[in-house]
Amino acid sequence: MPLYRENTRPRQLRGYLAFCGLDGALDRLADDVANARARRAFHALVPEAVAEACELLLFRDGELCLYVHQGAWATWLRNRAERLVEGLREQRTGVSRLRVVVAPRGAAALERPVEKPVPPSADAPALVQKSAAMATDPDLKRSLDRLARRLAKCREDSNPV
Repeated sequence: MPLYRENTRPRQLRGYLAFCGLDGALDRLADDVANARARRAFHALVPEAVAEACELLLFRDGELCLYVHQGAWATWLRNRAERLVEGLREQRTGVSRLRVVVAPRGAAALERPVEKPVPPSADAPALVQKSAAMATDPDLKRSLDRLARRLAKCREDSNPV
């Protein structure tokens, strides 16, 4: 009987990591490796200018998500998405879909939600109610009335007496 049996080491490592409270570390490491592999493969497939235009590349569940600063680069990537995904598959990265998001520089690194929304001003419900009173279309009038009530309720919730 050989001293080393196949598949015993990974189980031992997983058990040790779980014992130390680091059971998710191995999965995160595997995700980081897959993400780095997908990034490298993507950079090898596209021109340098396109790679520089992409701020962040995220690879998760077979989808490579690209944050691009300019709509022109986003269009360029979307038009070539099938060929890019095919090239990424050939390099065995596990990418099956490509998603392109146009976002301003720095937006991809921000946590969402950025901050708590600002409550409506004190006169907002009255102004919307006045607009509803002047509306001639009944559907628009109902919508504006509903909006005025919601704004008033939001105002009450944000300023408890």
